Amino acid sequence: MTREARLTQAIQRLSAMDRRKVIHVISDRNRWIVLRERAKRATRILADREQAIDLARSLAREANGEVIVHRKDGTMQEWQVVREGHLQTVYSYGDSSSSEV
Repeated sequence: MTREARLTQAIQRLSAMDRRKVIHVISDRNRWIVLRERAKRATRILADREQAIDLARSLAREANGEVIVHRKDGTMQEWQVVREGHLQTVYSYGDSSSSEV
């Protein structure tokens, strides 16, 4: 599957899901913000990117939700969905296959 086809598929899935269960990891200056979709305030602000991603993954597992990790420039780097209690990568820039975390 081409990168464009995977991105199109990802966008279609994004429009169909429950937006409250989507957790974003975004950069703000030298810190990383864990933010639920449509929330007015951050869930947590952390100095370490990996800690922010780990927290977002944990919250997604609890809520049976999804994690979207953004790069510093704001573009999507990775999108993971909880399926049967495990996070499955749906989209990852530069990765040609999906995997479980």
